[in-house]
Amino acid sequence: MELSEFERLLSEHRNALERFVRFKIAAKMDADDVLQEVCLTAYQKFGQLRDEMQFKAWLISIARSKCNDYFRSRARSPEVSFDDLPLGMALCGRMAAGWSNPVRDTLASLEEKDRQILHLYFFQSYQQVEIAKKLGVPLGTVKSRLYHVKQRFRLLYPYPPREAKGESIMSKLPEFMLDYTIIKSEEEPFPVKWEELMG
Repeated sequence: MELSEFERLLSEHRNALERFVRFKIAAKMDADDVLQEVCLTAYQKFGQLRDEMQFKAWLISIARSKCNDYFRSRARSPEVSFDDLPLGMALCGRMAAGWSNPVRDTLASLEEKDRQILHLYFFQSYQQVEIAKKLGVPLGTVKSRLYHVKQRFRLLYPYPPREAKGESIMSKLPEFMLDYTIIKSEEEPFPVKWEELMG
């Protein structure tokens, strides 16, 4: 049976969609539910897409919206399965299971407006333009506030920052590169599909 245009485009960008949602949502069953909602919404609204070249960006924008909906619903009913907790978040003491969350404690030490903008940006995945509209302030104000509140958060956070990504690896690289030669192969060329990984 011949695939419809929607099915063809969805199949082509399915991997990118799944990477995006699973990067945002760690719980597999919840991520699967959100993926199903994204595909259903995309199918229902496919007729509204004017340029099929924009399908991937359009699909990811639907996924971003559905992920935000998921986190908003979780915020309204914050019951969390013990199995879903990141390693090290839950600690068992003599009295009962307890919480150790330096991020939450650091956020609590900030002013309300600072907590609000960090929550919108990092926990609800709003873009800076969306935050500006939601708060009714200029985009420049949002950028400035985000920059300064991130600096304050770093100063208040109780743990020192880890070394920069790749720093220990890069320090072990040789000081110079060895000479090498590229030799033409007699093998037949073959197609390769490359996609950038999320994060």
